[in-house]
Amino acid sequence: MISIYSQSLIAQKNAIKGTIEDTKNQPIAFANTLLFKTKDSVLVKTALSDNNGQIGFEALQAGYYYLLISYIGMQDKYIKDISVEENKIKDLGIIQLLPSSIQLNEATISANRSIIEVKSDRLVFNVDGTLNSTGSNALELLHKAPSVTVDNQDNISILGRTGVLIYVDGKRLPINGEDLSNYLQGIMADQIDRIDIISNPGSKYEAEGNAGIIDIKLKRNKNFGANGNVNSSMSQGRYNSFNLGSNGNYRNRKINIFGQAGYGHYKGYNDIDFISYQNGLYIEEINKFVPNPIYNNLRLGLDYFVNQHSTLGILFSNRNSEGKPIGYNRIRIADAKFITVFDSVLIANTQNDNIRKSNTYNINYHFENPVGTSLNIDFDYGKFKNESNRNQVNAFYKSDETTEL
Repeated sequence: MISIYSQSLIAQKNAIKGTIEDTKNQPIAFANTLLFKTKDSVLVKTALSDNNGQIGFEALQAGYYYLLISYIGMQDKYIKDISVEENKIKDLGIIQLLPSSIQLNEATISANRSIIEVKSDRLVFNVDGTLNSTGSNALELLHKAPSVTVDNQDNISILGRTGVLIYVDGKRLPINGEDLSNYLQGIMADQIDRIDIISNPGSKYEAEGNAGIIDIKLKRNKNFGANGNVNSSMSQGRYNSFNLGSNGNYRNRKINIFGQAGYGHYKGYNDIDFISYQNGLYIEEINKFVPNPIYNNLRLGLDYFVNQHSTLGILFSNRNSEGKPIGYNRIRIADAKFITVFDSVLIANTQNDNIRKSNTYNINYHFENPVGTSLNIDFDYGKFKNESNRNQVNAFYKSDETTEL
């Protein structure tokens, strides 16, 4: 069962809220809502309206946005020039959707996928065939996914619940923290078919997944014959990032051979500032962290169709990531009664050397009968190597930052 509810925006800052209704003033639940930046039309976040038709987007950067709302049987609704100000909530009020008026002889069938689908036990965030299909990685997609929150330390939660388990093609990833973040950044959007968001996992999943499960489904082409593609993307914000990827597939009635490869460099930033009062002191702290991994990945597999109900498969995956993230920490200290007069400064810069390597092997058997009952048997083996060397030098200086204490 899917749980959709509206989180309170009263205590939140830099937020947008509103209520979606039809022409009879009835709330519309499960409407697709997509929030874009006006400046560059970049998708920021997706969401579904709750049972009361309410929508909400929180923790936004100040600036201008536009909203696209869609629902089956209704005309798409665009709301432009939405101004979000610091420490304020933008209330869009009642948003009314009008019924579609398409004459039967003019109707056309479109194969485009909806970005968000509601299933009986999960939300499906479609990637392939949507505007999410290029130019980002799995971690960036989770920032945009409905009901999912990713904080500044890349901790992932569903509907506010932490301890979420991450799966890829139905198999749990045995990593977390920074290792998980680097792994997800190495999965390019063009390799992903969809992301399943399961807020209430059933008995088939592990008991530890009560907080929720995110299952990233990678592409497997179902068309007969040979096909493939090569793609590349580059982004420029404060820093430059790029990736190059390719995938190929050959399929006939008995076998399906597929492969994917990718290479890229990601450079981001995380700035956190604190002001605190402790033991009569005023403490002003600035933290800057710059991750910069270079990654590559390879995925090869073969499916053998024993008969129309049984499939035997093998899969090999290799992922590598190396980076030298830089950390900068600066703490200025003053008497709490004279906060503009600093008497000392603590500077702590860090240099890290990180290496992440993984090789996984899988043999699987899948059986599904005509009534929908299925059986999955997997044999997995994996080798993981994580190395991290950190050098941090702490130094106290007088307020001029040149004379060491």
